[in-house]
Amino acid sequence: MNDLDANLRTLATKALATIAEMYPNSSIAKKLDGTDDYSYETLIGVWKAGLTGLTEIQVNHGITTLLNSGDTFEPPLPVFLKMCHSVNPPKHTHYVSLPAPKKNNSQASISHYSKSIKDELIRIGMTPSNGETQHEYAQRCRDYVNVNHGGYARVVGSCE
Repeated sequence: MNDLDANLRTLATKALATIAEMYPNSSIAKKLDGTDDYSYETLIGVWKAGLTGLTEIQVNHGITTLLNSGDTFEPPLPVFLKMCHSVNPPKHTHYVSLPAPKKNNSQASISHYSKSIKDELIRIGMTPSNGETQHEYAQRCRDYVNVNHGGYARVVGSCE
């Protein structure tokens, strides 16, 4: 049994066990009691097939929807699947990182900053060094903020 199949079996078993607890006199509960291996394995196989492609979040949503439904009988698999599909999986599950930024090898300068910012950079000794690139200067400024200000930049100018 591969990992995907094992995970799907675990998901189906959890869903069925929860439904059996919610409906102790149901046919699901009777098939899960362990007296008939064939019925048990058939039930697991059918639910595995039905839950294929669903996330754990969706199955948990289906169980929550079933619990809140007030139904007195367990749902058939197609009805339970509709309950699972009534939630959209999170949009952020497939993370694709951004490409690394290109390093800027041009000469660092503070000429484009306003006078107050230039004055503050001069006051704290954070002007670009001779031959320093914009990228190197930005890294040095970041390190200065992290070391001297706990990772937080302060407002430029005096607060007094």
